Amino acid sequence: MSAGSYDQRVHTGLCLQGWRVELGLSRKDVCTAMQIPYRSLQNWELAHTHCPPYIFKFLEFYYKTLKKRGESNGLG
Repeated sequence: MSAGSYDQRVHTGLCLQGWRVELGLSRKDVCTAMQIPYRSLQNWELAHTHCPPYIFKFLEFYYKTLKKRGESNGLG
């Protein structure tokens, strides 16, 4: 499976959406806090476009950090 394959995009999108929903965050919350264009996050979550690996790893770290700290809704 190549880095930009549809299956990889679906997996990435499900991870991003799952983390966000688990923390009770809206796309707008995440985009505002991380200065990511709303349409980019939406496209990544819906597997329309490929999320760059460095952004995925950063967002994974971000979500896990918030979860560990028990922060959500409003980003702490």
